[in-house]
Amino acid sequence: LAPVMACPHYVVQALLEVAEVTSRDTVVDIGCNDGRVPVAAAKERGARGVGVEISPKSCDKARAAVAEAGVGGLVDIVEGDAMRQSYRDADVVFLYLLPKGTRPVGDKLRRELKPGARVVTYIFRMREDWDDALQDVVSVSSGRKGGIDVSATSKMYLYRVPEGFGRAGKRGLGAAWAAVGLSVAGLALCLRAAMRRP
Repeated sequence: LAPVMACPHYVVQALLEVAEVTSRDTVVDIGCNDGRVPVAAAKERGARGVGVEISPKSCDKARAAVAEAGVGGLVDIVEGDAMRQSYRDADVVFLYLLPKGTRPVGDKLRRELKPGARVVTYIFRMREDWDDALQDVVSVSSGRKGGIDVSATSKMYLYRVPEGFGRAGKRGLGAAWAAVGLSVAGLALCLRAAMRRP
């Protein structure tokens, strides 16, 4: 679901700024790789960090980084499937996932996140049913002179969960199915009318 490489360190710094992370927040990185996001959130902002990672090797690296940074009291690295975790306590969720990952994870976050929670994605935005929650799009770069200009693709998308967001998604799905039902019913009526014509 996620790219093999971890996001650059300058992206981690941008995340802390864009999401306005504070010591009151719980920051969850889904697909945390070497743990750099939860470690930075804890070390630089005093936030609680949670890294979710399915790769045992990456989890070992992340736990080593937590120990080296001395933030073991604030950071947990959870080895397992992201779809089997709960995100109800998260204040900030970071996603550096491919589109095939953001779709199922986005559905789960929509159901579980509390109003006011922030979701920040890197490069790949959430699908269209999150557009109402989109608050900002920020281009991020290393700032080094002479480097490759990646501003067109190196972007962060900041979403803030509104009140009733999960329920709205359910209503939207129900409405869509209702529309399909009405369309099928209308088509059936038209066919019956046509068959009755001499």
